[in-house]
Amino acid sequence: MSVPLFLGLGFLISVVVSGLMVLAGVGDSPNHRSSHASVTPTSGGVAIIAAMGMASFLFASASGFFPLTATYAQILSLVFAIGFLGLMDDILDLAALFKLFFMLVVAVAAVQVLGPLSFLPFGGKLIAIPTWLGWALPVIWIFGVMNVVNFMDGINGLMLVVMGVASFFLALIGITMEVIEPFVMMVTLTSAIVGLAFFNFRHKAAIFSGDVGALTIGFVFAVCVLWISDGSQKGDPIYVGPILILPFLVDAFLTMTARARRGEKLMQAHRCHLYQRMTARGYSHTLVAFFYGGTAVLLGLYAFKMVDKGLYHLLNFPLFPAALLGGIYLLVSRRFS
Repeated sequence: MSVPLFLGLGFLISVVVSGLMVLAGVGDSPNHRSSHASVTPTSGGVAIIAAMGMASFLFASASGFFPLTATYAQILSLVFAIGFLGLMDDILDLAALFKLFFMLVVAVAAVQVLGPLSFLPFGGKLIAIPTWLGWALPVIWIFGVMNVVNFMDGINGLMLVVMGVASFFLALIGITMEVIEPFVMMVTLTSAIVGLAFFNFRHKAAIFSGDVGALTIGFVFAVCVLWISDGSQKGDPIYVGPILILPFLVDAFLTMTARARRGEKLMQAHRCHLYQRMTARGYSHTLVAFFYGGTAVLLGLYAFKMVDKGLYHLLNFPLFPAALLGGIYLLVSRRFS
């Protein structure tokens, strides 16, 4: 089975399941912080899980070069676990503390499967880090990315466009670094995102991804960043992860910082993200999604070029775009304050 056929398979499964969820999905009623005005089916992220599970097993069965290893199966099991949590939250509106605790447990389990970090790139070298930090950093990364992606899933197409671009470039970097398993998982995720976007990325979304989609996508992306870094024999490109989702990280970090300075309760629902303020000023969901997505494409090209040139060990590799995008964010944010 070729990769293009595999991509088409993941897309087809995602489209079919998304269509079924449009008919049978859980309704999302608008509230004071919603960006939609009518009840819309949600939990479209079930299509992501279905596509990843079915396509992975079919690819493993039909491909002569991709055996389904224990590591892949264990990570896929955790994908199902976090997806189930998101689905239950969409249906039952789970208590925040229970949800966060479950997410933390799954993050720890993922690090247990892949193993903790032993080194970090710095100054062109790999620097050994303490065991406790080797556990803490990847757990915080996985837990944080899941929450950030969920925070940014607030308007039609935004999360799917940015994470679709990020997933595509991470898959490209994975195959460049000759790490097959996370490459296959990211290819599956990318095709599944495109299938769901067919129903979500439009003026009036037919379905929302829901927590099941946002948490699953965030988890898979975060885990595959660590997986590629751990499995590659050509180097340790761990810094590509933050760069590829930098539009979300910058927005989330600076929004939370501004709210903390104003003395607001950080766990309270709000409409302070830049994308929310842009749509409140009359910019369409599609235009805002293209703005964020275009930024993600530029960052993806930058990350791939740096990996191709072998410059991913340098700390200024992630610091330069972070500082640049942070400055641009602050300038644009003043316009919409």
